[in-house]
Amino acid sequence: LEAEVAGRHLPVALALLLAACLLIFIAYPVAAVLARSVAAKGGGLTLDHFRTFFGKPYFLRSLNNTLILGATVTLVVTTLGFALAYLVTRGPQALRLPARAVSLAPLIAPPYVFGLALIIVAGRRGFIAQLLDVRLPIYGWLGVIVAQVLSLLPVAFLMIENVLQSLDPNLEDSACDLGAGELTLLQTVIIPLATPGLLKAALLTFGLSIADFSNPVLLGGGLSFLAPDAFLMITGEWNTEMASVISVVLLFPSVAIFLAQHYWLKGKTYTTVGGAPAAAEDRGISPWLLGALSIPCLAYVVVVTVCYLVITLGAFTKLVGIDNTFTLEHLAKDIGLDAIWTSVKVSLAAGAAAAFLGVALAYLCMRAQIRLHGALEFVTLIGFALPGTIMGIGYIL
Repeated sequence: LEAEVAGRHLPVALALLLAACLLIFIAYPVAAVLARSVAAKGGGLTLDHFRTFFGKPYFLRSLNNTLILGATVTLVVTTLGFALAYLVTRGPQALRLPARAVSLAPLIAPPYVFGLALIIVAGRRGFIAQLLDVRLPIYGWLGVIVAQVLSLLPVAFLMIENVLQSLDPNLEDSACDLGAGELTLLQTVIIPLATPGLLKAALLTFGLSIADFSNPVLLGGGLSFLAPDAFLMITGEWNTEMASVISVVLLFPSVAIFLAQHYWLKGKTYTTVGGAPAAAEDRGISPWLLGALSIPCLAYVVVVTVCYLVITLGAFTKLVGIDNTFTLEHLAKDIGLDAIWTSVKVSLAAGAAAAFLGVALAYLCMRAQIRLHGALEFVTLIGFALPGTIMGIGYIL
């Protein structure tokens, strides 16, 4: 009897504990940002901060640039991520492991590393300019988009690959037996069933893109974006009201896309198999589809490889591209080791906490019969959809 009572009350207690965590670490910081954006200096509420924002052409340009950047990067990353995931799950066996390794390689580097590598390779005094006397427009839209695509693609790739691997191969075999070609199979079976993964990958990519600070600052070339503007409002002017307004403006497109994908998937089921997918013969893909998928993937592989070669060269030269004399002095600085150890500690702590809480939340939402599961899922996914800039400013407040 005691075990039965404990089993009945344990999910409720766990749900309350997780609800408290979500309220403290997600809902409260977001509420603080929303409250500060409409707070008058003498007390009370006001919309003057929003009028200031929408009344300045500079902020409107930042908003327009941010939305264009987010939409462009999301489209490129989702398309390229699907191409890579399709090659890894259904391409030739010899290509699968190398393609997956290169697709995940950017995960081990911070986003700004690719911005620095692009400057060294294609900047005004980069390798391409010195060797070929060619000036590439790396400062501006091209540089920011390429750097963000390189840094964000692994996240989208992982989500899409997981969905493609979970599809029941018997459905694809049945479609082929009924005479469907590869293009028809993609359009009518694989892509529709992979819709949840594609939409979630797009949502995460969009949120990370519009919240990125480092690459727009390094490669923007005079273009203004909302995330750097919010950061500068805090660090430069300590204008928490305008920083909060910018965060709220960043919040709306992310939440709009989250709600759109939520209602798109609402009421639909994408389950194709109850257990593990049945074993099926590996059909491979036709040469024309392999070529069409390989061309953009090869370009991505080349750029990632060049960036890592430049980073490695920079670690062992005095000033890469300027003074390429071999040296080990960069590796002997204690500040680098301290930074690496700090990064490892933070990553391990965050990863362990996120994994534990994520499993607990998933269990409550999918297995336990509690009334709070809808609210828990909504708040959790809202945190997933929010740009990190909003959370950071919320914690500061």
